[in-house]
Amino acid sequence: MDLIRLCIAPCTVWCQVDTAGTLSSLSRRLQEAGAANVYLCASHGLFTEDSVQRIEQGSVKKVLVTNTLPMPRQHTDKIEQVSVAPLLAKVILTEHFRSNIGDTDHYEMD
Repeated sequence: MDLIRLCIAPCTVWCQVDTAGTLSSLSRRLQEAGAANVYLCASHGLFTEDSVQRIEQGSVKKVLVTNTLPMPRQHTDKIEQVSVAPLLAKVILTEHFRSNIGDTDHYEMD
């Protein structure tokens, strides 16, 4: 019987990716435990030192970061940046109209 293993753990979401040492170590350990693919998320991508090289050579499939910081000059297809603009727009509308964040869903934000 084939088992599909899916690991969703709070420890796979970081505030920031700096040197990617912890990210690489965690990815390797999750795959040793049977994870087929490892996707990691972080709020901010600092990407200092050899972090991009570690990610490229490591076992992580994809690293998602927000666009709160610019992408490094040297980058890899394993790093994907997600815009925070729609979230910020919702927060501004919510504050402006003094409503709940869900109440702003009917406003168009192109």
